[in-house]
Amino acid sequence: TLRAAFDWSWDLLVDAEKAALAQLSVFEGGFSLEAAERVLDLSACRDDPWVPAVLQMLVDKSFVRAAEAGRFGLLSSVQDYAAARLRTPRHFPGSGNAGEAAAVERHRAYFARASRAQPSGVDEGDLDNVIVACRRAVVAGDVASAAATLSGAWVLLQRRGPFQLGAELTGSVMRLPV
Repeated sequence: TLRAAFDWSWDLLVDAEKAALAQLSVFEGGFSLEAAERVLDLSACRDDPWVPAVLQMLVDKSFVRAAEAGRFGLLSSVQDYAAARLRTPRHFPGSGNAGEAAAVERHRAYFARASRAQPSGVDEGDLDNVIVACRRAVVAGDVASAAATLSGAWVLLQRRGPFQLGAELTGSVMRLPV
């Protein structure tokens, strides 16, 4: 089965590769090397490995796909498997609920900063990440991050839509207590 193949392949990874792959599952619709460097925390792994090197190892092992323009992505089946490993304790140093929450927080913070830093809009390839970061900020009650990511999302949504999604995000952010 697919699950057995994933389990077998997972067992062949070193801890840094397991931690990186699991944490990459917090991205939606792909990611850049810069985003991966800002979101991944491999400090619990032996020798605190360099993120680009670990990412390349995951590409070489076909867990991560290299896409156009320096972007990367996970197949949805790999993303689902990796997300389950991230939230389950004892699969690698830093896995479990706290590890998942920390990776989600770093993702949200990165895309909030990127949205603030680029008033003309974040990279179009990051729209899905900005939207999920906005939703996560709303759930966390993080007004500043929600507003920043909403702004970043609207720049892209105004260009290509769907406007209904922008209206939905706006309503969610507007309902946050100030």
